[in-house]
Amino acid sequence: MIGTGSLLGVKGYGKEPRSVPVGSETVLEMYPLDFEEFLWANDITEPVIALLQSSLDSGSPVPEALHNRMRQLLLQYTVVGGMPDAVQTFVTSRQMDEVLRIQRDIVRSYEDDMVKYAEKKDKSRIKECFQSIPRQLAKENKKFQYSVCKKRLHLRKICRKPAVDRGRRHHHTVPQSVHYRAASGWECRRGYL
Repeated sequence: MIGTGSLLGVKGYGKEPRSVPVGSETVLEMYPLDFEEFLWANDITEPVIALLQSSLDSGSPVPEALHNRMRQLLLQYTVVGGMPDAVQTFVTSRQMDEVLRIQRDIVRSYEDDMVKYAEKKDKSRIKECFQSIPRQLAKENKKFQYSVCKKRLHLRKICRKPAVDRGRRHHHTVPQSVHYRAASGWECRRGYL
């Protein structure tokens, strides 16, 4: 049996006690495919990869046909990404509409997972912030700002001013969340993103 999930066995989520899997458990940390693994998936052999590495190390050019193929694969990698299901679908079918469907399913599952254990009043805010990430990263400054999430989403709903006493700043403790200091002087909860 294989069980997966970002919160599998994590205590403290939800109202009722959550169980932890029993028996033999092996924890594996998995990551998306990097470009070299993407090359392997596309039948680029180890000798070709070794040639690329030696050319990179020596600063010598690779044959033009190989250069053009690597440029094509790099472009494909930037579009497909490294998620195994998307890569496998691309390699076997070359159908970008199927790859896009898989990518959208992955994003949808991230959204569902983020709000799964959140309080009801926070769920829409969390989704709005998550959905604003691409738009915000497309800006020149690449900074995420809660106030930009949605016009009706006010910063005060998810952040609060820190208390100031005799010139010293006291930060309120927010359980199970991470703090950051925003330029506006607001202290915000980042525990959900």
